Amino acid sequence: MEFGKLKEKNFPKDFTWGVATSAYQTEGALEKRWQRLVDLGCIYQP
Repeated sequence: MEFGKLKEKNFPKDFTWGVATSAYQTEGALEKRWQRLVDLGCIYQP
């Protein structure tokens, strides 16, 4: 069995893109939440 065919069968073509997009969205949400806490004075940012 060829590895390329196995990989194609197990993962959708946009699998990597979907994971990367989800990670990017999560990171963006964390940055927004962190900035909100800084704005509220809960976290001191030097």
